[in-house]
Amino acid sequence: MNRKQMIQDFSRSVIQGNAGIFLGAGLSVGATYKDWKNLLREPAEEIGLDIEKEQYDLISLAELIKNEKNRAYINELIINEFERHDVKPTKNHNLLASMPIDVYWTTNYDNLMEQALRKAKKSIAIKKKQTDLATYRRDQEAVVYKMHGDVSDPDNAVLTRTDYETYDTERILFKEALEGQVVTRTFLFLGFSFSDPNLERMLARIRHTLKESSRTHYCIMKSVDEDVEDYEYQKVKQELQIKDLANYHIKTIMVDDYDEITSLLLEIKQKTLMNSILISGSSTEDYGDFSPKEANKFISLLTQKLLENGYKVVNGFGLGVGHAVVNGALDYRDTLNLKGVGDRLDLRPFPFQNPEKFTEYRKEFISDVGIVISIFGNKKNDKGETIIAEGVVEEADIAYDMGKILLPIPLTGFAAQKIYDKYYQEDFCIDLPSIFDEEEKKIEKLVDSIIKEIKKLKG
Repeated sequence: MNRKQMIQDFSRSVIQGNAGIFLGAGLSVGATYKDWKNLLREPAEEIGLDIEKEQYDLISLAELIKNEKNRAYINELIINEFERHDVKPTKNHNLLASMPIDVYWTTNYDNLMEQALRKAKKSIAIKKKQTDLATYRRDQEAVVYKMHGDVSDPDNAVLTRTDYETYDTERILFKEALEGQVVTRTFLFLGFSFSDPNLERMLARIRHTLKESSRTHYCIMKSVDEDVEDYEYQKVKQELQIKDLANYHIKTIMVDDYDEITSLLLEIKQKTLMNSILISGSSTEDYGDFSPKEANKFISLLTQKLLENGYKVVNGFGLGVGHAVVNGALDYRDTLNLKGVGDRLDLRPFPFQNPEKFTEYRKEFISDVGIVISIFGNKKNDKGETIIAEGVVEEADIAYDMGKILLPIPLTGFAAQKIYDKYYQEDFCIDLPSIFDEEEKKIEKLVDSIIKEIKKLKG
């Protein structure tokens, strides 16, 4: 499948709030955990088997090891490997956690995804066993479904052939929950083996139920290395597997190196962030060439039009700007006869009791957006004189260093003009109206120009 199209399609699902992630063991291997082949290598030798000959049926191998040893032996393998404290989430885990995605499914026993989500300051609910599915956390921002169990309860982890055979009775609620979400969400499969019998049965059941109306999902798969001993055989097998996945409406994106997965996730994140826009600015009621009435109308109309076009607006509730942003959101709500704007307006008032934390705070909310619109930007000094608000300039500098897109509106003067002079040449992309146009025409033209430019940037 075309990589660009996949990024476009999955990013849209993330923005719409109906995306899901499915993590397999391959993603945790990058964090130095052993894969199942290497985890079972020594136990296989102890019972007289060759892991290379058994690698294509590790489920049955685990069953044989359990029979020759005992379940406690299997449990120790899981604990000793996946409770290691020296293993941290990979860049891919952190990228996934930083996106506005609220559903993560995994067959992994480790807690790397949970660590990454907590690092991203998200409140999470973890579903390890069937009884967990009946509970709900009011403040949850993401849910991690551990359909094969967790390292904290290895005795109930799904690993052996018997575990798989009894899955439909012991973990039927996980199966049903996943079936429902695969129907309503767009999933991205990462590091996963599609030979898992539970997943294969579940996908087949959904395909049979919905036939041609099945939702499209995506899988990132690494191409077979050319230096492997049976390269031609493995290549043919992979091509057949890709065709088989297509039968389940799973489109495959091939990468030559695991680093490409990170690059691809970065592109998805950047595409997603382009839907979140920071309106940066402040004013002490001095709006330069704008009257207070014109300035408030401009800010309100800009906010309203951004929301109407499906964007999320972030604002630090700066003096002389924040209230107009809220008014614009209310106008949007009233126009569409809505009860509220949900999470489409994200206000981040500053912790004024801790000004030494302002820079850190700015970095935090700027990292969540893709575009920064700078407007006005002034304050009073100790003498009561109007000066440039360096905080607004700092926000633009931080955004620039993070690779965000800057859209300063020099027509509004002050910090916005300073940012424009610093980062742009004379061929500025936005068609700026003359300040001598009539008020209504000037404001509407300016807002339309900004919206048009943002749409062009999103592609």
